[in-house]
Amino acid sequence: MSKKKKKKHVKRPYLLPKDWLIALADKLHMQNPSKSIIFNTIRDIYCKAFSGGYFRSREDDRYFRDKREQDFEKDWKKFQEELDDRIHEKSKV
Repeated sequence: MSKKKKKKHVKRPYLLPKDWLIALADKLHMQNPSKSIIFNTIRDIYCKAFSGGYFRSREDDRYFRDKREQDFEKDWKKFQEELDDRIHEKSKV
């Protein structure tokens, strides 16, 4: 049984919005907020992170699907060229 070649994948790291989080932390620290304000802020951060993660997963799916289609097209064209070469080689003889 033959083994498939493993292709190296491009790493696409998720970037943490550090500047926004630091600004939010400074704003909270300056206000000396109540428990409800802290809760609402943490809830908003969670909602943004959850929706951002969902959209990132959709983007990753689209990226990998496009790469898979590109690889298939490249392999298909290579196969077609080899087949055409064999056909034209036989017709010359």
